[in-house]
Amino acid sequence: MQRILWLLLGFLFLILGVIGLLIPVVPQVPFFIASLLFFAGCIPKLRERLISSKFFQKYFLPHIKKHPYLYKMLVENPEKDEQENTK
Repeated sequence: MQRILWLLLGFLFLILGVIGLLIPVVPQVPFFIASLLFFAGCIPKLRERLISSKFFQKYFLPHIKKHPYLYKMLVENPEKDEQENTK
């Protein structure tokens, strides 16, 4: 259920980012960053690639560490948490 929610929010922010490209008044970069974080929360390969990038570690990781829920969602293994909850 949580994975579906992250996926839907990722698409919502992606659409808002595209609208921001078409309408110059609406900023697009924050929406694209939010969609990337939501997609990384539900797609394991994207999450691994994002976490291993130097850009993410240098600019985003210090800010994400301030928010425990985001840190747990992106950096720690959410599949492990889901497996523990089903047992």
